[in-house]
Amino acid sequence: VAAWYQERTMTDLAKRISQLQESGQISQAVQEVLIIPPDSRSANWVNIAQGLAQHIPVILEHKCANYMKLQKFDDAFQEIDVAVKALKDLEVASRSTHTALADEALQSQQRIVSIRKTVAEEYDRTLYNAVRELRSKPACEQYLRRAPVRSMEKAVKAYYDYLTRLEQPLDLVVKVIIRWDQNYYPDTIAPAPGENYIKVFVNDESVLHVGPKGEKRGEPSDIGTFQIHA
Repeated sequence: VAAWYQERTMTDLAKRISQLQESGQISQAVQEVLIIPPDSRSANWVNIAQGLAQHIPVILEHKCANYMKLQKFDDAFQEIDVAVKALKDLEVASRSTHTALADEALQSQQRIVSIRKTVAEEYDRTLYNAVRELRSKPACEQYLRRAPVRSMEKAVKAYYDYLTRLEQPLDLVVKVIIRWDQNYYPDTIAPAPGENYIKVFVNDESVLHVGPKGEKRGEPSDIGTFQIHA
């Protein structure tokens, strides 16, 4: 294999690298460059390798832009990791013999930091918008678990806790009070109070039954209490 690569001209290599760049195959392009034996790495090889190192962030930025449009953020991060590894391999392989090429590979890695930041911020924003639109616990959980920047973590966690509290049973004690009308006479027109039987129903179920109970015309009377588990 090494002998075959030694016989291949730099023109062939340049053509191959160009094809791989156009198809977005970053890792494969770097492998093609590095498989050239060290003693065959001419000035033309250095130019090809430097051009590749410079172009990798451009390729990556275009690919990540497409992934963000499709909201395929995990794919974008995977492409970023592949590109960083390829550039590190190129930097390490050339550091001792071709310093300028190694520096170029390092600078491209630094450019990718900005691309990663852009993808992370867009992913974070997309997850938060889902929380705002869906207003659900799964959307909150997705943000809290996957958001890379976590810029809205405090607000999302607070809303998640609120939704959790809404799901929990709520015990209520309801107090029933009747304010008797001044002219209420249930049994007789005599001033003596009558006999009142009071029933309270909740969802067709009797929850309170009181009686007989005399009224106090013009005044409130405590009838009783009952519990609701909501």
